[in-house]
Amino acid sequence: MVRRPVSNPERNRQALLGLAALFAIGIASWLLFSRAKEAREAQSRAVEDDLEMLARIVDGSAIAAMPRDRLVLGASSAYVLLAAPGVIESVPPAGAEIGVLGRVPAPASDMALGGDSLWVTGGGGVTRVPLAGAPTSLVAAGLSRPHAIASDGRWVFVVDVDTAPTGMLRASRVVRIATSGGAPTVMGSYQGEVTDVALDGANAYWGDRLEGTILAVPESGGEPQPLAHDRGLPEQVLVDAKSVYCVEKRSESLWKMSKAGGAPVQLAQDFAGFAHAVVHGESIAWVNEAAVDGGFRVLSVPVAGGEVRTVSDTVDAIDALASDGAHLYWLRGGAVSEVAQEPK
Repeated sequence: MVRRPVSNPERNRQALLGLAALFAIGIASWLLFSRAKEAREAQSRAVEDDLEMLARIVDGSAIAAMPRDRLVLGASSAYVLLAAPGVIESVPPAGAEIGVLGRVPAPASDMALGGDSLWVTGGGGVTRVPLAGAPTSLVAAGLSRPHAIASDGRWVFVVDVDTAPTGMLRASRVVRIATSGGAPTVMGSYQGEVTDVALDGANAYWGDRLEGTILAVPESGGEPQPLAHDRGLPEQVLVDAKSVYCVEKRSESLWKMSKAGGAPVQLAQDFAGFAHAVVHGESIAWVNEAAVDGGFRVLSVPVAGGEVRTVSDTVDAIDALASDGAHLYWLRGGAVSEVAQEPK
């Protein structure tokens, strides 16, 4: 086989093609490197943003400095926790006299109704306040900073948070206390601060904010199991007969997931934030966390999905929200009343 000599023009053309190919390979390599670097930086920023947000919104000193009043509904009365002085008021139907049901260590953090008593966190412990007016009693002591609480009459579940931070986060535990008495049992321990716990008579539910998981565990005990992963800073957790609902702080959105598992579904997004979220019949109701046009309103969305609607007119403040399934009540300036409906 005889090799044909290559002319100078052809040799030049091939050289140019080779240089062009090398240039293209260099550009492609640079783009791949840049995109990989951007992805790593974006992931790092997301983690740093979450840690910064966690550090900002779970600052224990800020929470302690601004105790929030609470409202729960009983069969015949509403009960108000005036958190700063640690006073619990019984608010009977309209026309009846409001009375002081009990006093607890101040400042108090949260209150739940379970069985024949109210259960209140504060002062490093949990206080039982009987509805019948019997003396209060301390049922758990020696906790660090107990705040969120839930009860079904058999058990009391409490979120307890470390008082001394390690780095940017505060470790926390979910503990269970029998209403009949006994030492608290730790149901789960976490590197970040759990902010809420909910019960349905069979299971307890809460969110691990650092890991972004929604967890469920039998109230009788066991290992917490994840219902959902990769949630964006879950905080408030609610339950009804079929579903679990959580508010994600990162995206300011409300999500629904089946108790049996499966992909979460977004129900609503409110960039003004979600405060005082409650199950209200076939809807979830909440208050905008940040003022909108100088005021606050109650909003709701059907649990089956649909449009967000405004439930109340605009007021200067809403301290707490509660539902009996048919009617919504709010606490404003220490007074309980049915939610003022938005003018038609």
